[in-house]
Amino acid sequence: MNARTDAELIAASRSTPQAFGEIVHRHHVRVHRYVARRLGPVLAEEVVNDVFATAFTKRRRYDVTHADAAPWLLGIATNLIHRHFAAERIALRRYSTESVDPVAPETPSGHAGFDPQLAGVLSTMRKQHRDVLFLFAVAELSLDEIAVALDVPVGTVKSWLSRARTYAADRLTPADATSLEGVADGHA
Repeated sequence: MNARTDAELIAASRSTPQAFGEIVHRHHVRVHRYVARRLGPVLAEEVVNDVFATAFTKRRRYDVTHADAAPWLLGIATNLIHRHFAAERIALRRYSTESVDPVAPETPSGHAGFDPQLAGVLSTMRKQHRDVLFLFAVAELSLDEIAVALDVPVGTVKSWLSRARTYAADRLTPADATSLEGVADGHA
């Protein structure tokens, strides 16, 4: 038997709410990883629960032409992360000054895909630009998927990503700019 797509499960959950449980099962780890990378493990639990509660409540508005619900869920997560904008900036600044990754302090500096100097740059970046970078590099969404997640045109995503890269490159030393290259190429 073929597994149902996310769109089929969400459509089914409109009359049979239990079907939504499979959406949670499929996407919990990915959404949690994205939120934890941005806010740390303590806030991640709360936000991830809110992501799935919000998605369940808004499932009737889901565009079933999108077979994969990940961009939609990560868009909800991004919006909920904005409630914790100050906490995210503080965590990034702390990482930039103390070289202690607030998400995984037991791991060596730089292990999480970017170094402390880049964390400092991210903490001063416009939130839309930071959102695009994290959705691209951490959530590993394509530009089209980011457009769905943020409900903006693909051209806007390209513009924000370009501006984020330029902003970061202008503020990083040449040696640290190499960590941004992975983000630019989608390898971070």
